[in-house]
Amino acid sequence: MKVTGCEYINYELKLKKPFQSSRERISERKGFIVKLYSGALEAQGDVSPFPELGSESLLAAENMLKKIKDSFSHYDGIFNDVSDIGKALKKISFSFPAVRHGIEQALLSLLAKEKEATFPTLLKKVAAHKVFVNSVIGLCKAKDIQSEVERCINAGYETIKLKAGRENFADEIECIKLARTTAGDKAKIRIDANCKWELKEAIKKLEQLEPYNIEYAEQPVCSKEDMIELSKYSNIPIAADESIKTVNDASEFIKKCTCPVLILKPMILGGILNTIKIIEKAQKNNIKIIVSSSFESHLGWRSALFLASILKDNNAHGLGTSEYFSEAEGRLPITNGKIVIDSPNYFIS
Repeated sequence: MKVTGCEYINYELKLKKPFQSSRERISERKGFIVKLYSGALEAQGDVSPFPELGSESLLAAENMLKKIKDSFSHYDGIFNDVSDIGKALKKISFSFPAVRHGIEQALLSLLAKEKEATFPTLLKKVAAHKVFVNSVIGLCKAKDIQSEVERCINAGYETIKLKAGRENFADEIECIKLARTTAGDKAKIRIDANCKWELKEAIKKLEQLEPYNIEYAEQPVCSKEDMIELSKYSNIPIAADESIKTVNDASEFIKKCTCPVLILKPMILGGILNTIKIIEKAQKNNIKIIVSSSFESHLGWRSALFLASILKDNNAHGLGTSEYFSEAEGRLPITNGKIVIDSPNYFIS
């Protein structure tokens, strides 16, 4: 396969209502759709920078895309298999993970179309036909928790993620207690503090939250060092998220075997191939993987869904972002807390 053309267009997605975490308020997402051509074949990839999570800026991504577009105009390389794509991507700096994601997604899709193969076949993976998804409740007030949890349970979700990190910890406890009381044994509850706490503070707070049967606490503190230290003291399992920005970051957590859960965002990690490397290492060390969206377009969401599907587990993944967008076109629906993948060709963009 030879790439005969490259172009990109920008996009802007509006959320129905702003999503509030302890760190930021998301009301829109901006990015680029990359289009690559090989003769009559066309494929697309999503470039959705999220600098707050560690990726490049929107401007930096656009500047890099301009260079890549120009380089493809005189690129003589041939892509015969996935390894050729991996070699070509090494030329894109790790400082541009969203760009790597989009170029890789388009190249993989283009190669799959040329070979008339599915993503699982192309990447030599077996994909499940359904993926479980967690619901997310933002930083709402205690008076709204019961109705929010009931909404999630009535929609069929078996796992609920609560955003944490309120200024008043008494309010935090009240919300989590209400959530557990409302959910009973109908749903798992996980919390996400988005780096809000300091190490000593996190140790004390997680100790107080032990009675509420929390599946895991996602990124309570900021640095890798504090996350590793916190895992030594907390009886609630600790999940690393924002502190995983590269394959090396994830490898360090896996090597030290401290955090039993890793949250992987393929847009932040530079695409499917990098994320697969982490998954394979983690599985050898019995570390749980949760694949998560980063509020990207439906194309980027497909990459995350594919990665969750090859895990073939019953864990709920962070892919329930469709409900936040005004336009959810192109995304498979979530029914009873899961996504049913009716065709392996869905992953090809």
